[in-house]
Amino acid sequence: MKSISISICFIIFFISNCFFAKTYAQGIYEVTYNLNYSNGITEYKALIFYYSKNSTNNVMRFRFYSKGEWKLVEEKFHISEFELHGKNYWVIHGDRSTNVDDTTVTYRTHNLFLTKSPSETYYVPDITVTKTANGNVYGKVTSFTKLNRDDISNAYLNDYKWKWNTPDDSFAASRIQLILVSNTNDSQLGDGFRVNHRKVKAFFKDIAKVCGVPINIIEITGENFSQPTLRKLVSDFLPSENDIVIFYYSGHGFHARMDNGSWPSLDLRQGFADGLAEENSMSLAKDIYQPLCNKKARLTMVFGECCNMYAGALFPIKDNTLLMAPSNMLNPAAVKKMFNKTGNFLIAGSDVNEPSYYGLGWGGSFCNNFISAFLQATGISSSSMRWKDIISSARLSTMKDTESEKKKQEPIYHYEVND
Repeated sequence: MKSISISICFIIFFISNCFFAKTYAQGIYEVTYNLNYSNGITEYKALIFYYSKNSTNNVMRFRFYSKGEWKLVEEKFHISEFELHGKNYWVIHGDRSTNVDDTTVTYRTHNLFLTKSPSETYYVPDITVTKTANGNVYGKVTSFTKLNRDDISNAYLNDYKWKWNTPDDSFAASRIQLILVSNTNDSQLGDGFRVNHRKVKAFFKDIAKVCGVPINIIEITGENFSQPTLRKLVSDFLPSENDIVIFYYSGHGFHARMDNGSWPSLDLRQGFADGLAEENSMSLAKDIYQPLCNKKARLTMVFGECCNMYAGALFPIKDNTLLMAPSNMLNPAAVKKMFNKTGNFLIAGSDVNEPSYYGLGWGGSFCNNFISAFLQATGISSSSMRWKDIISSARLSTMKDTESEKKKQEPIYHYEVND
């Protein structure tokens, strides 16, 4: 396999050529930079689709001129953060680089550093480094531009051999019915559940907007969070046959030791003084998914972002930052194609005897990765745009985000969608 010492990593967050220390924006970016090789300076221009810190969907393509022709390379990347010698660093690492036209040709990866002192508010570009057989090669980033989705034409994307998915723009469903059940009063993770609730609500409101259909939002939170309230809602709920039904649970869950199945039960207690019993819990599969599927809506999605550990386990709280990608990356035609599908699917945030990780300031790991995977799949150069591919991508990113924890998190799903 041929190896060429050309690759790239990028800085993402752009504010007046400075970089904010605490927030890293997800979005679409154009970047130019150079590397000073022994035979001269090589200039690069790149387009980035950035979703989250460790998302497997992070992708970039960069162009450069070599030996009388333009070359185009695709690279996956991730981000690391650390402190060294009194400076804070934010580093973009290329994971894998291949020639778009000839994937047998690989490229060396670059590392691009942003730095700031502890007293400074903004990161600024530092150096780009790539290792070659003859030692390190250094370069500079020369421009960063954040792009708006609506301003990016297929003619522009064609320079990178990408194009927006543009399926049939029609939309068959008449309404989105969103059921949000969140344990926002919880004394330990209530803030994380509340953030997750807001993110899911905002995301599906944007979906309804781009699809041009109304959305009916039913919320069970605070003092209303209870088993009788949820059971009555599921029993009385009557969607039309052309509705899209989405159920999303953000709260505690558990797996009964006598339960030989794979799916968690929802812990619907207001406080831990109440014993965990049948009257304050519900099975995600038997009590939520099956009854909702029996309502025969056009498309039914059930999410249970909760632990699936045996009762009595500790609660998983993460303190690192994981941000969802913005809704301005939504591609309306592709979104409509996804929500025009028929069928049902069920997702649990973790497998048997595993936690589902939440951060108090950013919500659930799976929620963030699911939204990022959806935006990537409905964006550029996706070959199939299947819900199964989105779920699988979110699952892998969640596993990667939590692989350093004492207990892994591996989402599971059941799939019955007509692709």
